[in-house]
Amino acid sequence: GNQISDCQVGIVLIGANSTITGNNLTHTDVGIYLGAGVYEEDNNNLVSENNVVSSGIGILSYSGLGPNKITRNYLRKNGVGVKTSGGIETISYNEIVDCENGIVSSRLVEKFICENTILNCTFGIDGSECGDWLMIFKNRIANCKGFGIRLVRCSVLENARCNVSE
Repeated sequence: GNQISDCQVGIVLIGANSTITGNNLTHTDVGIYLGAGVYEEDNNNLVSENNVVSSGIGILSYSGLGPNKITRNYLRKNGVGVKTSGGIETISYNEIVDCENGIVSSRLVEKFICENTILNCTFGIDGSECGDWLMIFKNRIANCKGFGIRLVRCSVLENARCNVSE
């Protein structure tokens, strides 16, 4: 992986069928920016096993049609751990610690937020205007100063299976 620090944006991905893995990013405004290009072309990407520390936003995804996966990342002391808007995504098995906001999602189309660990954040999972549907399943959220999960104008599927593979 790469060691990236003190940049406005650590890694920008424009395109499809790509993997971003094994990077260490510190002191960035945005650690990893997924979907900065043509909206419909940013799909079928994997962001996995990255460490993003002391940044404004750990992982920012304005993904296209999807599916995209954000999984098994370590996000610590960021303003926001993961921020998403757009297409089909799975956000799973991430460890988000000491952030202001754990996961922020808006204007969603088929989001799976499953089996993440969110600790010592001010806010855990924040969803607004969730579009078609949102599934929040088996997350561990502890020691939040504010809310654990807040949903505004969202429909949450219950008893559905998370679209993840271990």
